[in-house]
Amino acid sequence: MRLLLGADDLSGASVRLKYLSSIAAQDRRVMATYQGTLEELTTKRRALEAYKAEVAEARAAAETRRNEIAEEQRKRQILLASVREQRSGALAAAKKLEEAARDLQNLIARLTREEPAPRRRSPAGPWMASFTSC
Repeated sequence: MRLLLGADDLSGASVRLKYLSSIAAQDRRVMATYQGTLEELTTKRRALEAYKAEVAEARAAAETRRNEIAEEQRKRQILLASVREQRSGALAAAKKLEEAARDLQNLIARLTREEPAPRRRSPAGPWMASFTSC
């Protein structure tokens, strides 16, 4: 106000009013640009926060999946160890059975070589043999 009232004449006041109006218009444009930029930044900040939440959720899901995979691998390792142990036990049992079968075959072969010639049986049977020798 002092600027307008401090003018010497009406034309000076008019020029000063024109400059003040120009400055006020420029201030409005700057404020409008500032307001638009502020709204844009707010929107971008919200989008960024939503993106961060998505990333955090994806990371949590990935970590959960990683843990599930690790647990599954652990279970499979345990199962594999169990199967290997059973296999080695079965192989050892098969080897023992083969050895026992070989020993049995050797025993049968030895017994058939050592077996005495078959005795003659009397036609009447073994119960008659005791009567005929008397």
